[in-house]
Amino acid sequence: MFNMINTKKQQGLTLVEVMVALVILSVGLLGLAGLQISGIRGASGSNYRVQAVLAANDLADRMHTNVSSVDDDNSFAAQAITTDDCANNAPAAVDCTANNCSNTQMAAFDLNDVCLNVASTLPQPATITTTCVDNNTGDGDVCTNGSTHTINITWNEVTDTSVNGGNRVQTVNIVVTP
Repeated sequence: MFNMINTKKQQGLTLVEVMVALVILSVGLLGLAGLQISGIRGASGSNYRVQAVLAANDLADRMHTNVSSVDDDNSFAAQAITTDDCANNAPAAVDCTANNCSNTQMAAFDLNDVCLNVASTLPQPATITTTCVDNNTGDGDVCTNGSTHTINITWNEVTDTSVNGGNRVQTVNIVVTP
């Protein structure tokens, strides 16, 4: 019987082992990158919703401040403004911070100011809509004093291209009684 003693000992990694380790590492890093992208997208969407709620609350506060324009002039009864219009080609409202304005001019200034704010914080184009839910339809007034108003801000949020072509419509609604 012969005793064979193996005097060769492995002294390092083979090239195949190194390549397998690199493949496993790269797959793990790709997974982490995907998680990072979805986290950033979620944070961005959350920020858009916060900005829309702040803008809607700002418009509601302005309506509370200018109640006579809301009730008497019906300036907020039926408005639909696209941010492309206020940011690019709408006629500038009278600057009520520097001039004395009527209630109607103040309402136009407020709508334009909120629209410019939305244009700078949400993906374009966004739409701001105010509608009146008349509480007395028999009086002939489009929006009777004390009627509720709905402020609606809508924008397209960019998502994964496999879902609705990469866009998802987001909406914030606030109901207010000025």
